[in-house]
Amino acid sequence: MMKNEMVTIKSLPRVLVFSKGTFFLYEKGVHLDLFLHFVNRHLYPIVQLTSKASVEAFRDTSLEWEENTPFYKGKYRRLKDIFPTMDKVTRVIVFITQKSEFKYEMKQITEAALKLGYRDDLRIAKVTDKEIVNEYKNTMREKWFDHGSVNSMVVINKGKSPQDPVNVLDLSGESVNFEHWINSASIEPVEELSPLSLQIMEPMYMPIFAAFVDKNYKIKGASFALIKKLNELALEFPQYLFGYFKEHVFDERKSLIGINWNTLPAFGLYNPPEDKYVVFPKDVPMTKQNLKRFLEHGITSAMKNITLSYNNPSEEKKESKDQHIKKEDL
Repeated sequence: MMKNEMVTIKSLPRVLVFSKGTFFLYEKGVHLDLFLHFVNRHLYPIVQLTSKASVEAFRDTSLEWEENTPFYKGKYRRLKDIFPTMDKVTRVIVFITQKSEFKYEMKQITEAALKLGYRDDLRIAKVTDKEIVNEYKNTMREKWFDHGSVNSMVVINKGKSPQDPVNVLDLSGESVNFEHWINSASIEPVEELSPLSLQIMEPMYMPIFAAFVDKNYKIKGASFALIKKLNELALEFPQYLFGYFKEHVFDERKSLIGINWNTLPAFGLYNPPEDKYVVFPKDVPMTKQNLKRFLEHGITSAMKNITLSYNNPSEEKKESKDQHIKKEDL
């Protein structure tokens, strides 16, 4: 094992990109164009958008962004066979008019872009031309800007229509961890789990609760109902990440986290602590109240080897919809 203070190499061969005093490990195989994109993102982590046409082209996640950095020297190599198959494309636009007042924020955003350079789906750009910023402020208004502010960060994800709300951060407000915020804004409240989405979620170092559902979950009552409830509960549990695997995807992981039965849907903690299984019981109804109880106490009870008790549907009907179930001392 080769190791220094910035990167650990567990096996050889490996490719390292050295930029601005830091090593960045490339782990995406031997695809030349992906590697060139990786290098370009680390040499030029922020794209400068200088016209409205470039902003419009950049925000269109259905089209591959054509890089014009000095690295390519006018000979950009498209991801012809890869981009059309990418299930996630994320573009971040930073609007700033007072560059001198936001030097610190831009430094932090640039550092976040470098750390997130492993993400093939992500590109970050900035707009500093006051005329262009003000034009988007006037047309997009509260969709892209906080009231009274012209300094904003906007995240646009593939599949979102222009009418859909986007994730917006007012750069004039409280400071945030930009790396974490961009990753969080790149995923849905209940994300379809794939190698790419897990690559985004796992570095956030948060508990990930995963549902295992039927492949055609939208027409399967129980699976569809579970995802609907999780979308509602995700708002109440911002300390967790939520996702779902479709049938026969990551079956091996399903058994590794302690779900050893085939009945769907199933639900449990994807990244359990200290190899403790945190799994919603097979024989307990997946009501919203029971799921909430599991999310509130599941990890703690597993760590203490305590068995949680749950309500059955007939008991829940007796309770007010707004009433919390009685909590036991754990």
